[in-house]
Amino acid sequence: MYKTNLLNNDPGAIGRSGNMRALIAVAMAALVAFFVLVEKPAKAQTLPTVVDFGDLLVGSTENQLVTITNPSANLEVTLELLGDGSFTFADPATGNPVTEITLDPNETVELQVTFAPTSAGPQDGLIDLSLLGIDVALLTDDALLEIIGLDGSIDFAVLAGLIDLTNPATLAELITITDLTGTELLALDLNGLIELLEGLTDAQLLELLLTLTDDQLSTVINLGDITLGDVTLVGVGTPPPPPPPPTPVANTAPQVSVDQPAKNKIKGRNPTIIGTATDAQEDLDKADIRVSLKGKNGKERTTSFTYDQATDKVQFVSDKKLKKGKKYVAKITATDAQGLSTSAEKTFKVKKK
Repeated sequence: MYKTNLLNNDPGAIGRSGNMRALIAVAMAALVAFFVLVEKPAKAQTLPTVVDFGDLLVGSTENQLVTITNPSANLEVTLELLGDGSFTFADPATGNPVTEITLDPNETVELQVTFAPTSAGPQDGLIDLSLLGIDVALLTDDALLEIIGLDGSIDFAVLAGLIDLTNPATLAELITITDLTGTELLALDLNGLIELLEGLTDAQLLELLLTLTDDQLSTVINLGDITLGDVTLVGVGTPPPPPPPPTPVANTAPQVSVDQPAKNKIKGRNPTIIGTATDAQEDLDKADIRVSLKGKNGKERTTSFTYDQATDKVQFVSDKKLKKGKKYVAKITATDAQGLSTSAEKTFKVKKK
C-alpha cells in the first residue's frame, strides 16, 4: 500500500512507501571505517587507511595490492581513483588500467596500486569511496536510512522549501511525526522549520522523506561530497644518486710513427713523408708537433708540414732536393700539454737511379 504525497498540494501524487508510521525508530550508528588490506607478494597485513610507499628512487616502480571492502550493507559505492601521475591503478588479474570501480553492498575488490615517481619530493593519491551515481528511485528504506545517518547528506533548506504548512494534510503529517501541535508548527518561519527538521531523529526524518516523490527526494539528498571513507596514498620520490666521478686516467706520452716511405730506398729527390701523431688524453694541435729531416752530415733541419687533427696524419714534402745515393733520417716529435714527448724516426736512402 502506497502513501499519498503530503508535501505538495496534489493529493493524488503517489509517495514511495506504505504505512510508514509502523516503522520502528532506528538510530543509525556511525559507519564503521572500512578496512584496507595491503599485501606485498607472499605476505599480507592489515593497515590503516593510509598506504605509504615510503621513499622510492625517481624512475623506479613499486606495486602494492590493496583490498577494499564496501562497508555499507545497503549502498552501492564508487571507487574514485585519484593521483598526481605518480600513482596508477590496475586490475591485478589482467593488468588493465582502472580509473573507477563500482562496489555492491559489502563487496570486496582487489586493486593493484603502482607508485612510479617522476620527480623528487612528496607525492600523494586517493582511493575515495563515493556515493556517486545513486538512483534515489531504487533506494530501499534501509538504504535511505543509512544515507540520513551521513553528515551533510540532507539539504534541510531544500526540504523545508518543499513543505507547505498551509496544506492540511501536510500539517497533519508533521503533527504526527513531530508531536508538535498545529499552532506550534504554523508559528514557525522558514529558519524555524529548518531548525525543526535538523532536530528530527533519523527515523522521523525517514518517515518524512518517504512522503516525497523521487524527483523531490533527488533534490533533497546531497551526495556530491559524501564518502564512506578513503585510502590516502603517499610516497616520496628521491633523486637518483649522482654518477661516480670518472676514474682518472694515467697520463701517457703521445704515440708517433713514421709510416712512409715504407722502404729503406726511395726514388725521387723530393719524397713525401707521412706519419701519425696522437695522444690518448687530448687532441694534439699542430703546434705540439715538430718535423725534421737530417742528412749524412748530421745536421737536422725542421721543415714545414701539414697536420690533420681528425685523422692524426702528419705529412710533409722535402722543400729541397735530396742528394742521390745519400741517407736521410725523417723524424716526427709530438709533445703533450704535460710536457711528455715521443719521437719516431725513419732512415731511408735516395737511389742513384
